[in-house]
Amino acid sequence: MAAVLVLLSFLWFLWGREGALARRLEGIGAWLGHPAGVLLRNRAIWVLALCQTGAAVAFSAFITFYPGYAMDRMGISLTAVGLIMGVFSVGGLLGSFTSGPLPQWKQRRKPFVWLPGLLLPAIYAGLVYADSVPLAALLQALAGVCAMGVAPVIFTIPLDLKLAPREVAVAQALLRTMFPVGATIGPLLVAGLEAGTGSLALGLYVVAPLALSLFVGGVLLPETGSRAK
Repeated sequence: MAAVLVLLSFLWFLWGREGALARRLEGIGAWLGHPAGVLLRNRAIWVLALCQTGAAVAFSAFITFYPGYAMDRMGISLTAVGLIMGVFSVGGLLGSFTSGPLPQWKQRRKPFVWLPGLLLPAIYAGLVYADSVPLAALLQALAGVCAMGVAPVIFTIPLDLKLAPREVAVAQALLRTMFPVGATIGPLLVAGLEAGTGSLALGLYVVAPLALSLFVGGVLLPETGSRAK
């Protein structure tokens, strides 16, 4: 990916040109103000960014530690636990492909944020409790649907807010910054709890409810679907 991006950057440097619209807007750039100001004016962007952070903590912790935990709890092989984790991707594929058409069909965005926020904590807690391969695989598939299905909705909402293009870029940058912050905290938190208590299960139980941040964010967000307009 890095090589492709370098190549595209080189091609853009050689042949990229400002469009006619960009040239017309150049003179009013000062009037528009700095695009980062949208972070002060629009609370919904911060709600979007922070609601996914708690979910990222739980997501990254389970992706990191659940394979080893499942092998110890169920006495299964690395091959078996690899298949269980692979089912997450299958569910994620389903969630990603349906999270575009379904909100459009329902003409609402919010339910597709707060509903995964309700389901994911229970699914993650169930994974800690699961003691059979079929149950763990089913829960991983559901986790994939919920975790990956909510992301396209979150990244669409800044476009629904009727922001200027430069403000959309700032909003998306904040969203893409906060998710890896949460994803970094998750494994560190669980590892610290395991080191202090000797219980990996306790660490996973602690981070599972943090996915409720999606529910809180989904409730606080304004409805931007076409039904609300």
